[in-house]
Amino acid sequence: MLLDLAMNQGKYIFAQLFETVYWYEFDLCVSRYQGNLGIKTFTCWEQFLVMSFAQYCYRESLRDIEYCLESVGSKLYHCGIKSRVTKSTLSDANKDRDRRIYACKERWNVELFFKWIKQNLRIKKFYGNNENAVKVQIWIAVCDYLIIAILKKELNLKPSMNQILQILSISLFEKTAIKKLFEKDDTISISNQQSLF
Repeated sequence: MLLDLAMNQGKYIFAQLFETVYWYEFDLCVSRYQGNLGIKTFTCWEQFLVMSFAQYCYRESLRDIEYCLESVGSKLYHCGIKSRVTKSTLSDANKDRDRRIYACKERWNVELFFKWIKQNLRIKKFYGNNENAVKVQIWIAVCDYLIIAILKKELNLKPSMNQILQILSISLFEKTAIKKLFEKDDTISISNQQSLF
């Protein structure tokens, strides 16, 4: 499946990123914790995509997420986000849906875990005030990091994780194969220049 990512033209980069996620396992987790029980719009998958968008694009608040999603409009549907996303919808989902849907099976030592988060994830501000919303944001950010790590390894990408994330943050709604995005010499040099400032 990952080899297809090198040739996957015509899809937005944002949509390509989530081809590494095993739907069957994700759906099992959603079912186990009844994440979509009684939900007619804004499924757990859409919540995952929206929170990932915020992580990849450095969004700082729920309102910021809402406005940025509105700015890309119809592209969202082709990326799997079919519901209109408002600040209150996202806030409620983060507050009420079981965070274990998004958690990695193994438990980390808490101190090491937060040290790793500070070094590797782009969480400058939490989008919610309650424990569940904070943990949803952290676990989805961990998933996003792992998606990029898998792509880096499988596609043999040379840039650092930070450079990959920088390039993706401004390219999510381009229609090109992910591998081709990193084959451009000028893209890599731009990324290196941006990291200096």
